[in-house]
Amino acid sequence: MSDPVKYPSEPGDPFGPQYPDLGTGVAKFRRMASGGIADMDPALRRSYGEAVETAIKSKQRSELIRAGTPPPPIVKDVGASLRAKQRNALLAYPGAARRAREPDEWQKLYDEAMNAKKAVEKSPASKKRGSRNGRS
Repeated sequence: MSDPVKYPSEPGDPFGPQYPDLGTGVAKFRRMASGGIADMDPALRRSYGEAVETAIKSKQRSELIRAGTPPPPIVKDVGASLRAKQRNALLAYPGAARRAREPDEWQKLYDEAMNAKKAVEKSPASKKRGSRNGRS
């Protein structure tokens, strides 16, 4: 029986996982981190992370374009984007709820509103206020 195929990213591999080529900027940081990322200055670690993130996003974007999928729009303020999305969903909900109602549900709502209106008109408090047009 032959040995199983060992992939470069398996745990215990002396060379560690094989990463894609992310460009010269990331390669420079990888050389600086060859002794371990913990030995790097915190500002350099942050810069390294930003360089990796930028390179990966660039690769993902080019893969999407190559696949024929339009890339998602770049959003500068994610919080504002989420708030706008939620606001639009909340504003659209009443219309969607109304469209989903069946005619018998509309009739039931109408009957309830008319019964409530008649109850208010028959109450003694409404007679004390006077007529509808403000004249007694």
